[in-house]
Amino acid sequence: MPETALCHLQKKQFVQKRISWFEKLPVVITDNCPVATRLALVQYVAKWPDTISVHSNAKKSQAEYVRTTQSTREMIKNDVKTAAPWEVYQKLVLVDLT
Repeated sequence: MPETALCHLQKKQFVQKRISWFEKLPVVITDNCPVATRLALVQYVAKWPDTISVHSNAKKSQAEYVRTTQSTREMIKNDVKTAAPWEVYQKLVLVDLT
C-alpha cells in the first residue's frame, strides 16, 4: 500500500494536494519495468468556491478574472510582428465577434 501525505495550498485553501508514494513497488510494476525503484503520484483535489474572485488590480470592475489562453497569447505574439497593435486588436476583438 502507498504512503500518503495531504496538504492545502497556501494561496488557495480550497485546493488540496495529495502525494502518494510506494516504499516498495508492487510486482506488477517491477515486472514491466525492472529499473523502477520508486513511484510517486501527485493529485490535486479542489472544491471551487461559490464566490467568484475579482482580479486583484481591478479598480471598477467586479467581473471574474479569466486568464488569457496560451493559444491567444501566441497568436498576439505572432501577429504583432507583422501588424500594428491596433490592427491585431481589431482582428481579435472586433472582427472575431461577427
